[in-house]
Order: sequence, then structure tokens, then C-alpha cells
Amino acid sequence: MTVSNSLKNQLLAEARRRCCVHRKIWVHRVREDNTLIKWEPLDIHHVVFQSCGGSDDKSNLVPLCPSCHRMLHDGRRNGDNFISDEDLIQAWEKWKGFTQLIHSEIKLGDGEAALQHSVVLDLYGIYKNFLASQ
Repeated sequence: MTVSNSLKNQLLAEARRRCCVHRKIWVHRVREDNTLIKWEPLDIHHVVFQSCGGSDDKSNLVPLCPSCHRMLHDGRRNGDNFISDEDLIQAWEKWKGFTQLIHSEIKLGDGEAALQHSVVLDLYGIYKNFLASQ
């Protein structure tokens, strides 16, 4: 069984490019001066492992950065429990629900499009976008 691309894309969009465990964006800085950033895709993890009968159902899938994914699997192989299945699902549900508490974008200005702006809110930064082309 493999997770379909459409389901992967849906989960990644819901994750907003963030691991559901630590909620930081998974990026690699490519140059020393940090001018080029490479977004790395998140992994889709089966909470109940496929080898243990876990399905590709959306309720059994969570997005993890490759580091957390590897740590979780390595820990389970060694008998350690990095995070329980219940805590992992709970972390994912809370992360998905967070967008309902805080809007991701606030539009500012009224009237002419040239005077309108938006502020895109992010947990780890605030970015200003111009709505109208300048």
C-alpha cells in the first residue's frame, strides 16, 4: 500500500510545511550566507505501522520532518517510545485545529487596490504582502 499523491498533498497543505511534533518548518540552508533556502518535503508517517497492519487511511497518517520520522522509527526499533501513538495523533489534531484559532492572513486598507495590504501571520515570523502590483 502506498499513500496517494492527492492524500499526501492534502496532508502537507494541512501541515503548512511544518512537522506536527515540533511545528517548525523543515528547511535546509544551502549557502553559508543563508540566501538560498531549500524547502524539504515532510514525510508521511503511518501511526500504526504498515508492517503491523496500519492502513493508508487519513486517520492513520501524520506529517513529520525526516529527523522526527527517523527518530521515531529508530526509537521503536530500540524499544524506546519517542512519542506515543496517542500523543502523536493528538499533536497532529491540535496543529490542524490551530488555524481555526488564528487567522493566517489579515487584510488591511480599504478602497483602492494600490492601498490595500495584507499581513500573513506565521508562528515564527510575520510577513507583509502587497495585494496590488506596484
